[in-house]
Amino acid sequence: MIALKQKIKAALTLFVLAVFTLSCSDDSGVWDDDTLETSADLEVMLKGKENHDVLADVKVNVFAKPKGSKDFALVYSGTTDDKGRFEVKGLQVPNIVRLEMADTKYPSGDPVIAKILGQKSASMELQVNTLWQPQSIMNRTGWEVLDYSSMHVTSNTTANLPGNVLLDNTSIWHTNYAGGATPYPHWLVIDMKEAKTMHGYALKQRASNNGPIKGLEFYVSDDNQNWKRVVATKIPLTNPGEWHTIKLQEPARGRYIKFVATSPHISASQFINLEQLGVY
Repeated sequence: MIALKQKIKAALTLFVLAVFTLSCSDDSGVWDDDTLETSADLEVMLKGKENHDVLADVKVNVFAKPKGSKDFALVYSGTTDDKGRFEVKGLQVPNIVRLEMADTKYPSGDPVIAKILGQKSASMELQVNTLWQPQSIMNRTGWEVLDYSSMHVTSNTTANLPGNVLLDNTSIWHTNYAGGATPYPHWLVIDMKEAKTMHGYALKQRASNNGPIKGLEFYVSDDNQNWKRVVATKIPLTNPGEWHTIKLQEPARGRYIKFVATSPHISASQFINLEQLGVY
């Protein structure tokens, strides 16, 4: 009888722990214990990813999604002190917090997301690429090309697809050149699936000077209807296969981006190819 009671007690304990764990693991951070705190002070630290130096005087945005909220909202925008820190006081908890770069000094990279439950204080660290490199571009998994100006169709069903620019390989998007090349401008519309803060763009054509781009523009939108141009520039005719980076004068935010190639380096080459297109 004693052994049976112990087994029942152990089973009940495991059941309670399982329910407690499940209640804390969903997206809203459901913890309804009245003994937990309702606000917390959040300390944020910025460090360089390359050498782990603290980064002072860098602007950062803090977005929060409290329990019961469907979307993130900006709750704080601040600058790190000389020790690479700043503090957000009285943050509602439980909460899901996202840190994003809001400074064009460095590439933004992917945001940092953490769940803050019922503690009085919490800390988060954002590591920043201080030098641009291909790894600086945001993760493009799940992004989608919604529209494009043209593509060159062949019997190979995976060749020249606009979506190839979102893949980390050497496949390309190639505009149409059958029966006479489709002329400039050439463009792509990309859905990033959620609003992101952008500090610049990066692109790479394939390792040949076949259809080199000279003039280009980038636009951002929240609804794929109303567009704001955030940059219009020209890129040099460089060694084929090199990355070109276009840094914004101030951060831009939106869910959709439009890339527009406006002019060629070689007027006789009205088509373009594009191997990769990224945001940082």
